Amino acid sequence: IWLTTYQPNLNFYGTDEFMFTVENSGNNNGPSDPAVVSIVINPINDAPALTPINDQLVDEDQQLTVPITYTDYDGDTLSVTLTSSNENVSVSLDNSTITITPFLNFNGSAIVTVTVNESAGEYQTSGSFDVTVNAVNDAPELTSIPDQVMIEDEILTINLSATDIDGDENFVFSAVSDNDSVDVSIDGNTLTMTPALNINGTANITVSVSDNELTDSQALLLTIEPVPDAPELTSIANTSTAEDTPLVLTLEATDVDGDDLIFSTVSGDSNNVEAEVTGDQLTLTPAPDWNGSVNISVSVSDDEFTDSDIFELTVTPVNDVPTIVLPDSRTFAEDGNLSEDFSGYLSDIDEDDLTLSVSDNENITVSINGFSVTLGTVQDWNGTETLTF
Repeated sequence: IWLTTYQPNLNFYGTDEFMFTVENSGNNNGPSDPAVVSIVINPINDAPALTPINDQLVDEDQQLTVPITYTDYDGDTLSVTLTSSNENVSVSLDNSTITITPFLNFNGSAIVTVTVNESAGEYQTSGSFDVTVNAVNDAPELTSIPDQVMIEDEILTINLSATDIDGDENFVFSAVSDNDSVDVSIDGNTLTMTPALNINGTANITVSVSDNELTDSQALLLTIEPVPDAPELTSIANTSTAEDTPLVLTLEATDVDGDDLIFSTVSGDSNNVEAEVTGDQLTLTPAPDWNGSVNISVSVSDDEFTDSDIFELTVTPVNDVPTIVLPDSRTFAEDGNLSEDFSGYLSDIDEDDLTLSVSDNENITVSINGFSVTLGTVQDWNGTETLTF
């Protein structure tokens, strides 16, 4: 009895045959006539085949595509199903390409299982591979900042905040203004906006937050609402004028709103110095023969707000001419004399010490002692003569 083993090729089915002969070493006639054996290989259903897939790496927030290869030796219709062990990693199939999509900001790992199914449902083949999602630094996210409104000449501060999916908390805030008249500064997470004096209008403020690697920015509109401004009177220095001499000063003032301005004035001693304004001209008129100091108040108004200033006017004294008022005439006898106190005829507004003198006398003799005057004549003279004292 001879035993022959026949092994068909893998997955082959159909008909085959082989031929054999028999040799007998004791038979000198040679081998036997050949004989043919026919074999029928019946088909059996094979499981589908799936090419193994290597483990995969992908960065956070990125997609990954992986091609797959699968076959069925029996030519059966196949379908593919995918599963992910991690709900934060989704998988989908388009033809023979797997798309792996980690959820936003997720990092970690998942096992993806690929199952190839026969349509008849008899056999299926599965394979798995690991997907590692590498962590990457995410930019911080600035909390929304609404547009801001403030009043002219005020300072506005707001608190800033941000979040970071990576858990960073060491944020660095910064801000920039597109208006040179609006200064911005940050202390910690406090934004301070300081418009220049009397500035109104708008400015675009760009606020940024950084985790020292990535940055998020946001723009806000700052509106500065105008308010009426008081006019500003130009300071008036203390000044002086001579006694009996009026002084005219030109007044100056500014108003950032461009309003029409009205000047006014008040004298601290109106009996001795009269103050009057016409347009922007201030006229100060001292009383006759008066000297001394007085405070002058000047104001400017735009019909709503007023600014004032006070300065000192000094009226410096000048020497006034003394006065003498004499009787029209005096009469006395020839070779006689007349004595009279002239002090009642003299006056001086400055109260200076006075000296009395006489001229134009030829025949009348005059003796002056202080203000006591004695009139006489040359011997035997009579008549009329005009004297000048």
